[in-house]
Amino acid sequence: MSLGGMVFGMYGAQRPFGDGMITHPLFVYCGLALVGLLILRFAGDRPLLSDRALAAGVAMGLASYALGWWFGASLVVR
Repeated sequence: MSLGGMVFGMYGAQRPFGDGMITHPLFVYCGLALVGLLILRFAGDRPLLSDRALAAGVAMGLASYALGWWFGASLVVR
């Protein structure tokens, strides 16, 4: 979650998927991350992730996205 959030955040300012709201990198990242975590939650006979781990993963991913966006917008010389 952290690595994915950081990578999507670093490319967030460039808008690689287009200018629409649905194609914003944060929206795409949240959709992919949520689908991945829900697959881990409901794929087996018993859950591989608890509710707390699911919420912590989403929060960690959003925080990493914000950090990656800051790195991409502030520290990378264009």
